[in-house]
Amino acid sequence: MSDSVTPVSKNASDHIERTSTDGGHLDHNPCPNVPVVKHTFANTAPLGLLSFATELITGNTFGGTLFCAYAAFNFAYAMIFLPGTGIIAAYTDPTTGEISGEFEQAVGVFLLAWFILTVIMSIGAMRSSWVLFVALVFLSLCLLLLAVGNMTGNTAALKAGDSFGLIVAFLTYWAGAAGLWAGNTTAINLPTFEMYKGGQAA
Repeated sequence: MSDSVTPVSKNASDHIERTSTDGGHLDHNPCPNVPVVKHTFANTAPLGLLSFATELITGNTFGGTLFCAYAAFNFAYAMIFLPGTGIIAAYTDPTTGEISGEFEQAVGVFLLAWFILTVIMSIGAMRSSWVLFVALVFLSLCLLLLAVGNMTGNTAALKAGDSFGLIVAFLTYWAGAAGLWAGNTTAINLPTFEMYKGGQAA
């Protein structure tokens, strides 16, 4: 007695439901139980706010300028104190090993230049959110106090600048986490208090 053989369809996809993706393309999913992920560009703001570095994908000129600029600031400021760069060595007396007072003056001028840039960035942030705007305002104060402290040797100004820096860190962590957790990524929705909505004043 011969066994009955059920014919197999030549096209294995005949029984797979085919739908359209959000982009209007035909969705061919040979594994129906595996979700199809829509390929879109990610929001780069969380990365920029959390690490002051990003890729320029979203077309946001302000965001790209802001995050790349402060990534460069972090690298440049770190390079000042790395022995391998020879920057501190250039201000160090080879016989006594003491660092010249001109070093603090140079650092102060460096910070003062970034203070001016941060003021410009603060004005540009007036169409973003209160969290980012306040963070940049406090960063302006931080850089100004650190510049004054380095140029005058005022330790109180240096401590005040460091205090403002801690506030800046908190605010940027807040804004970065808000963007990272948004879009149904988590159940947490941190507000950033937008200053403008839809291009109109709130």
